[in-house]
Amino acid sequence: MKIEKCGSYHAKIEGCELVAMPDGKSAFKVYFVSIVGRDNPSRTEWALCGIDKQAFIKAFRESGQEGVGFLTAFPHITKVFRYAPKMEILQHVRAFDTKTFAPISLIRDDFVEFACLAEVLIAADEYKAWAAANSVEEYLRYMSPIEDAPVFDNAKLKTATNFTSWYVDGEGTTKTINGVTFTLGTGSGSAATQLKGNWWKDGVNYDMQVGDGLTAYNSSGGKPTSGSVSITVKIRGLSAGTHSLQAYHNYVEADGNYTVPPINVSVNGVVQVTGLQQSMRATSTSTSAKSYVTFNVGSTSQETTI
Repeated sequence: MKIEKCGSYHAKIEGCELVAMPDGKSAFKVYFVSIVGRDNPSRTEWALCGIDKQAFIKAFRESGQEGVGFLTAFPHITKVFRYAPKMEILQHVRAFDTKTFAPISLIRDDFVEFACLAEVLIAADEYKAWAAANSVEEYLRYMSPIEDAPVFDNAKLKTATNFTSWYVDGEGTTKTINGVTFTLGTGSGSAATQLKGNWWKDGVNYDMQVGDGLTAYNSSGGKPTSGSVSITVKIRGLSAGTHSLQAYHNYVEADGNYTVPPINVSVNGVVQVTGLQQSMRATSTSTSAKSYVTFNVGSTSQETTI
């Protein structure tokens, strides 16, 4: 089984509208849903996609769809859920392009795509309402109250073997793993003041270790253009003895005009690596820039700063 890292997911449900179809019998509730926080918001956010919601409803009303159910309308894909005319205890689902209404297949390898989180939550509420209603009219009066649907970690499968996921943007800059606590920072005097997770989708499909990581930014969220930048890793809880740390230094953004600077790596203030040239969009650990340092720990209470 090939596991690929997917994009982040935070859905916002932006309202629901009941649409009566021209045949006088069919009706569907239309839930408008955006996925926020992605790199291409014009594809996944209603406010930025250029599609008018009322124009979409008009086009759907004229599409000839029959049945009773609901829609989850994202800017890039819409799914129609209806209660099966020949067996109404079941739901049918189909999908189409929200802008063109062209059909979209839900076949995924040997499976059929059912739903994302927002769709699942809405579908659960809708199905419960359908089961409890005494009539179609009563069912159609119900609207799911779901407004927010975030997925905290979108890389659990990818990191299930040999990796521990750390979503710095959501979890914060301190994490304890197997009794060892890691604290991330930008260092004293650094031109960068905040740390964010940064990844390259194609890169993580090649190699998770070099396609996904941490980047330092200035207070406005951009790359510092002057001064020195540092990222610190403080480690506490290691057993007494000699330890080592290997790190990969691979710039993942597609920015051909940016020159990736060389770096130094120190342990407790003592430089062990000097002038290491970082790589840009390397696709394997063998081609990525890397550093390797060793250090001694006297007890589990001792903190080491890299």
